[in-house]
Amino acid sequence: MLPPLALGQVLSHDTSRRAVYVVLQSGQIPTVPVLMGFDGPADALRVRTESMPTKGTWGLIAFPNGDSRNGVWLKSIYTQLSDALPTDTDPFSYYNAEWSGFWQYRDQQGNDSMVYPDGTSLTVSQTGNVPTLVRHVANAQQVREAQEFTQQERVPSPPKPFIVNLQHASGTQVKIDGAGNTTVNGASGATLTINFGGTVVTINGEGNVDIQGANTGVLSFPSGLTIDANTQINGDLVVSDNISDLNGANGTVNAIRTVYNSHDHVSEAAGTNTSTPNQQMP
Repeated sequence: MLPPLALGQVLSHDTSRRAVYVVLQSGQIPTVPVLMGFDGPADALRVRTESMPTKGTWGLIAFPNGDSRNGVWLKSIYTQLSDALPTDTDPFSYYNAEWSGFWQYRDQQGNDSMVYPDGTSLTVSQTGNVPTLVRHVANAQQVREAQEFTQQERVPSPPKPFIVNLQHASGTQVKIDGAGNTTVNGASGATLTINFGGTVVTINGEGNVDIQGANTGVLSFPSGLTIDANTQINGDLVVSDNISDLNGANGTVNAIRTVYNSHDHVSEAAGTNTSTPNQQMP
């Protein structure tokens, strides 16, 4: 018979059973397999499983009815002056750090950050910044102190940038690839609407674009802008530089004004040129 609760240390894993082989601190038996405890009903549909403890980890094990065949790993126990807890004055914070390097931290105000092994992060908080977390270590005097736990320490060799993909059941998709290229694909018949300060940009399911500006607007393209479409302007058109038609084959519209305002004709009566026009183009 084993005690209902016992301390044990992990020797190896049996991942097919989600079990670990442990040696008990009491030394009652050489090794014993114990299953990993989990939260939720045992129907495999509504369950949360934790990462398995690594070799050498000490933990608390339950043996229902004292039977060594029914051992269940309850929780890991840190027996040294080094632990995985962040230093925080918030007793209600949530902190989860996984083997891959992924971690999440949420405080009692609901400020939440998730950081992935490649460095991608999602933060919803009052500051928008990923929090700086620390871990406890033992210094030269064997006194526990806080030390910043950096992303480089978590993941010394980060993987290449992950692909971020938001796929809605309707078919609409937002995707960022490893190079940072962003693609938004709308479901059939869906409409994209951007509304800021009363200015509304809409792309409907047929691909038609409608921009309704609340005030003024500016398009600034230092290298030029090409419009490949028939264009209708309902209102005045003011151009600060020249206007050219036919790709500039015949000069600019302003050249018409220059020629007209300076041209003259030969006077048949006097044999001399006439003066420039009395009514000139403005």
